[in-house]
Amino acid sequence: TRNNRTWFKGTRFNCIANIRLGTIVSNIKVSIFGSWAHPNDWPRFFMQLAMTKTEYEIVVAGPTEPDYILPENVIFIHCTPDPGPCRCAHIAAKHCSGETLLMAQDDFVFSPFALDRMYNTYLREKNYKCMVHARWGTKGNDKANDYLQSMFITPNPNVRYGITLISKQIFDELGEFDRRYNAGPYDADLQYRIYACGGRYLYARDAFVCEDRTLMPDGTVSAWTRLNAQKEVTEFHKRWHSNGLFNGGTLLTTPTTPFEHIDEEDMKQ
Repeated sequence: TRNNRTWFKGTRFNCIANIRLGTIVSNIKVSIFGSWAHPNDWPRFFMQLAMTKTEYEIVVAGPTEPDYILPENVIFIHCTPDPGPCRCAHIAAKHCSGETLLMAQDDFVFSPFALDRMYNTYLREKNYKCMVHARWGTKGNDKANDYLQSMFITPNPNVRYGITLISKQIFDELGEFDRRYNAGPYDADLQYRIYACGGRYLYARDAFVCEDRTLMPDGTVSAWTRLNAQKEVTEFHKRWHSNGLFNGGTLLTTPTTPFEHIDEEDMKQ
């Protein structure tokens, strides 16, 4: 039931999820989803998309519930205990109803009409396996080709790191996110799998996204993220690069280890 407050215990995960829903929006073209943990940043995110012409919804999950009324096209899933970034993003994606998916963080700043330009580029391609990118940066600097900000992506010129819009169909066909990742490159692994099955990368003209907050307030990476992401990045490179390293390793079209589904047991961790 899509009412204002619904409590349920998920069948695929053991966290208690408090879903705060707005009015049903039909004909949704883009579902923006992700793991969001900073409610004070959300109003800015909502406001910057006010002029967007494409029908969209925002579906996010996280451990911190906002203390204000959400816009009508926003779904928030309160997850306790916190299952981690990838699990939260996975939960949010399962509740998306749009034709396409765009994973975003709550500190993203979009250029005007970036969402429209990305979706229109997707439509022109007429290929549900295409991945549409916006140029991506931090603190005003373009990081799409920067090694430190693109550490999960191969130097292959056909593969670039960016904010990516994909079809819901290919996301479902490939089995969503891989259970091996939670703090690390779960989004990059999904892009690799799309690329390996014939996907194509495109850039949307004049679409830019800036990530405003890449570190914690004190300028550091949390100990949990640093520990887990480092392990997962190592696993990622072993899986997708010929020599197990980013530098010098060629992209493998077949991963060295099979895909593993996220299931109920993962949600209990």
